[in-house]
Amino acid sequence: MLASKLTVDFRRREDCISYLFNQSFACRHEFILFEEWENQPYMDAHITALVESLGTPAPGEALPEKILSIYESAKPEFYRTIV
Repeated sequence: MLASKLTVDFRRREDCISYLFNQSFACRHEFILFEEWENQPYMDAHITALVESLGTPAPGEALPEKILSIYESAKPEFYRTIV
């Protein structure tokens, strides 16, 4: 499974604070991926690595089509730490 491979690979990176796939108890087909990186340049490098290994993003997307295509729907959300 792609999610398992990505999780193992990225958790090994020194700049990765957390990388978690969470599955809903109520709906087994619903997942949330939570990623936390040391800083924005490291997150940008992570996305670049995804593109290099999994291919280009779909038009208008930031993430490779290969990742987004495994989901029925996907909506990347980006947050900043405030506290």
